[in-house]
Amino acid sequence: MEHAKTNFLLQEEGLLDVDRSTVEDLLPGLIPNGGNITLRHLLSHSSGLCDFASSQDLLATLSPADGDLNRSWEPEELIAVANAHGPTGGRPGFPTPTRTSSCSV
Repeated sequence: MEHAKTNFLLQEEGLLDVDRSTVEDLLPGLIPNGGNITLRHLLSHSSGLCDFASSQDLLATLSPADGDLNRSWEPEELIAVANAHGPTGGRPGFPTPTRTSSCSV
């Protein structure tokens, strides 16, 4: 919830636009089709990006081979795993959400 508040405060100050600012604008080249995913999509859990926290097969991919459950993952590693899993609920940034999904990670 704090992320949403921060984004809307930045929008009020004219520093962000949740309907026009895209993942591609903020993180160029990291997410396929990121130019079609707005901050509003992310905030409303309708981006179509993989929710690795609820995907058992993806969680198995994230499990360290050596059993170290305290391993710290770099953001780029998690993005790579999620990108390999592919979109959910349609293509990333689909304009009319067909479902929402929440991830607390």
